[in-house]
Amino acid sequence: MRPVNKIRRKKGAYRPGPILAPSITPGKNSLGRLSLPSKGLPSKGRKGWKTTGLRTKIRQTDSAFASFRIGPQPVSDLTFTKVLYTSEQFDINEEYNTATGNFIPQQGGVYSLFASIEFFPTTPASGQQYFVQIFIQVNGTVVAQQFDFFPGGESTISVSAIQQLQANNVVDVIMRSSRAGNINGTPFADARSLTRFEGARIS
Repeated sequence: MRPVNKIRRKKGAYRPGPILAPSITPGKNSLGRLSLPSKGLPSKGRKGWKTTGLRTKIRQTDSAFASFRIGPQPVSDLTFTKVLYTSEQFDINEEYNTATGNFIPQQGGVYSLFASIEFFPTTPASGQQYFVQIFIQVNGTVVAQQFDFFPGGESTISVSAIQQLQANNVVDVIMRSSRAGNINGTPFADARSLTRFEGARIS
């Protein structure tokens, strides 16, 4: 038998009422809507936060960019070369410079970073292996790298990192190959290039 609460209506009269779950209280929550505690959450209207239908507060990123390359960039063999990502898909805080290839955050925090290149040897030859390296640098110091061998034709390589950055740190990408060639960029003015550099503040 379903347990009931007895609710008094008139003298000596009782009407069965449903047992409410411990998390549900009469009033605004009587329809079963979630009511999240406000303790520890930022006040309404605080910059960088928004309110949803469940009264949750979701942190919005205040630093993010995505860049890519249009057209080829020549590379000499066994030479460290700075990769220039010449176009932007977006740049929320205007922190990436397409002319220098530098991402310079305006505030400190933990950032997620990703970089990739598509590389074509000048004289591709099947069966003649070559290597490609890609690096993410912060203030000239390598913080992440990837190294791989390829069989002779075009190659694609990427590297990612989660890095603690300070305001005004300089983040860029360099690469090196055992064969001369070109870093390839899309001929289209959109985001279809495999040569990309992206980042976002996550904390």
